Amino acid sequence: MYSPELMGAFRAFKAIWNPRGRMNPGKLVDAMPVDDNLRRGSTYRRVDVSSPFTFGDLGKPDTLARATKRCIGMGQCRSLSGGTMCSSYRVARREVFDARP
Repeated sequence: MYSPELMGAFRAFKAIWNPRGRMNPGKLVDAMPVDDNLRRGSTYRRVDVSSPFTFGDLGKPDTLARATKRCIGMGQCRSLSGGTMCSSYRVARREVFDARP
């Protein structure tokens, strides 16, 4: 998409403002392979985080960690039918309102 020279300029600029590589790691400059982080692997352990909100479907209690685990970025939240999903797209029917990053 960008020339090697421009990618080098991006890399140099990012190194000035982000020397430890903490801001938006693996994006555009030194990007990870597209399928690098799709699977959790054998060492994955869910970390439960306390939240004042309740999560779940049909009144069944759930945790924040389990609720976020349901979103894998494949666009299920854009469904117009029922079920567990993000409701903002269903109401507005505009991509800008879906909950995917």
